[in-house]
Amino acid sequence: MYLERSEQDVQICEHFFEPSSAPRKWGEKMYLKINFDVGVLWRVAEGPISGSPQTINKLKSLGKKVFLMSNNSASSLEKYVTSCELMGMPIPKENIITPSAAVAYYLKEQNLENKKIFVLGTSHFMNYLREAGLHCSENG
Repeated sequence: MYLERSEQDVQICEHFFEPSSAPRKWGEKMYLKINFDVGVLWRVAEGPISGSPQTINKLKSLGKKVFLMSNNSASSLEKYVTSCELMGMPIPKENIITPSAAVAYYLKEQNLENKKIFVLGTSHFMNYLREAGLHCSENG
């Protein structure tokens, strides 16, 4: 059973994300952050879940930053970018968060750019770490 989003759901989303007219104190900012996991936007063999492209594009038209999160390190960022574009919901590469990105960020935070890192993982994972400036080895 897959979630189907109706036109009413999209209208609710539009209403929810319209700027609030509620009074605020001077300098007070309102932040709204929504991260989408790949599994709630599309099914691999079936394409986008109904309403996903409309929702993503509506959020972007309202000036919201949209981030895509995945727990899959077997796919490259380029594959996600291409998939999103083909399904009518373009998301820039820098707004896609994967395990590879999280690991690269962590290793850089630990100042390991000049250290040799032994990696057990997919070729996409290894390539991502190398592109991030880390020195990776498949051999100990």
